[in-house]
Amino acid sequence: FSGGVLYHALGQGETSWETTLPTATFTLTKLHNEHFRKIPDSINYIDENGNPTIAITDIIRIKTTFDYNEANGYWIREQGLVGGNATVILESGYFIDAIWHHGIYKDDSVKITRYIELIF
Repeated sequence: FSGGVLYHALGQGETSWETTLPTATFTLTKLHNEHFRKIPDSINYIDENGNPTIAITDIIRIKTTFDYNEANGYWIREQGLVGGNATVILESGYFIDAIWHHGIYKDDSVKITRYIELIF
């Protein structure tokens, strides 16, 4: 699809994930409870030494920073990448990847920088 990775989305997921994380499926088309998304800070190809490169490789690293004043007042238990025809409107676009984890409460005392690597 055209557009590549356009947004990094955050979701609350489910409180039950504090005990047992869900099993990944290839049929997932959106986060369970998306509440925020933003354009990544950078998207780079990565070389065999783990460094950014201008050469096309089979690894892409996406970096997104959720600053102190962003996405506050929510638990983050899921993250995803969306592209294609995605916009700032929640749940729009083509779902590319999901990450599920135990909850992180995001308020204005927390700044999160997330790196996601996709290996093809």
